[in-house]
Amino acid sequence: VESLLNIRTVASLTIEDERIDSYQKALLKEDPHPVRQTVIKGSTGGISQFVQMWCMALMFWFGGWLMFRFPEDYTFQDMLISMFGLMFGLTGLGIAMADLADSEKAKAAAKR
Repeated sequence: VESLLNIRTVASLTIEDERIDSYQKALLKEDPHPVRQTVIKGSTGGISQFVQMWCMALMFWFGGWLMFRFPEDYTFQDMLISMFGLMFGLTGLGIAMADLADSEKAKAAAKR
């Protein structure tokens, strides 16, 4: 790719044939079934969105059930406070877990 961006340098060094060969080899290394990979990645993203929305629907249903069964104890504001607290807490947990993996890689790199 860099050769394509710097084609003037390649032309001035007269290494076009070498760059064409390396580009063709790189193309052969590509996945021969890009549609399959795209479908897998799209399905994974769709399933994760489905699970997230299903959990949100479950939280709304359970909050509505609590408000219906115990109207003197639970209000709509109570339900929203608990839902947002849970959502922000889980988001923070997810971010912390992502950083945990990065810190392990950093520690391993520092030991080298």
